[in-house]
Amino acid sequence: MPENDFSHIAFSDESHYNVGQYRGISIVTMLEKNHSHLDAELRGIIEKAGVLEFSFKDTDEGRFRLLAEDMCEFAIRKVRSGDIRIDVLTWDTQDGRHNIRFRDDIRNFQIMYYHIFRNVLKLRWPDDATWLLCPDEQDQIDWTHLGEFLNGSSFDRELVRCQTKFIEYSIEMRTRFNILDICPRQSHIEPFIQLADLFVGLGVFSREHYNLIERWLVQNDTQTKLFRSDDDCEENVSFSRSHQQRCPLVTKFYAKCKKNSLNVSLKTFKGFKTRDPSKPINFWWYTPQHEWDKAPTRQQN
Repeated sequence: MPENDFSHIAFSDESHYNVGQYRGISIVTMLEKNHSHLDAELRGIIEKAGVLEFSFKDTDEGRFRLLAEDMCEFAIRKVRSGDIRIDVLTWDTQDGRHNIRFRDDIRNFQIMYYHIFRNVLKLRWPDDATWLLCPDEQDQIDWTHLGEFLNGSSFDRELVRCQTKFIEYSIEMRTRFNILDICPRQSHIEPFIQLADLFVGLGVFSREHYNLIERWLVQNDTQTKLFRSDDDCEENVSFSRSHQQRCPLVTKFYAKCKKNSLNVSLKTFKGFKTRDPSKPINFWWYTPQHEWDKAPTRQQN
């Protein structure tokens, strides 16, 4: 990692930024001075499971689902002790903001990072925090280009100029968010990127497959009273191998959140959503802020 005088570290990962109805970003944040021992503990959990790297897409296998449960236990312990916080932002590409022709998913993804920066780095940590951002290294997003904004390029000119020009953000990333450096990292060498992968996977899956989660609960007689409604019928639903692993993962995590008073809802909103965004595990949904709030579009020749 770069030798900078940053006080805090943020690790992030994304899910399906350009495919599927529901997409998301997860960011795990902590004090820099706590990173070393937290990294060693999480790394030990992953190594004990006998896997080289955790990924939510692999949770259709039992050993990865069990590892995911252990990682959730770790996360809940650490958010309760105040060592880390986890924020998951998801958005619906079928809502009024996103369901438009020629939507530019890469620029929209960068805009969603802006909302992460504004709502997490600024509102949930001290104003004088200075940040190292370690996103998952992947080909679709040019983090070098995004990093150029640290040198003073204005956010509105390059990232978030709306088609209607109704709203323009004029925010410089260094001065507003105190991000000193962006250092993309390969996920297999960064346990906290793997943890971010797990939580964005949980957030997106809970929204995309909520009806199956509810059916799984009813058929398995787990918390049935919480989920059964007058419209329920008695038909059995066939679950894929991945759903047989992920539905119990979701419901066990939800039960642990309830036990620890983390204010995470599942049934009310038909997907994970945190009622109080100040809670240290915060699932939040981006919704259009007004009628002019539209996703950016690609220029057509």
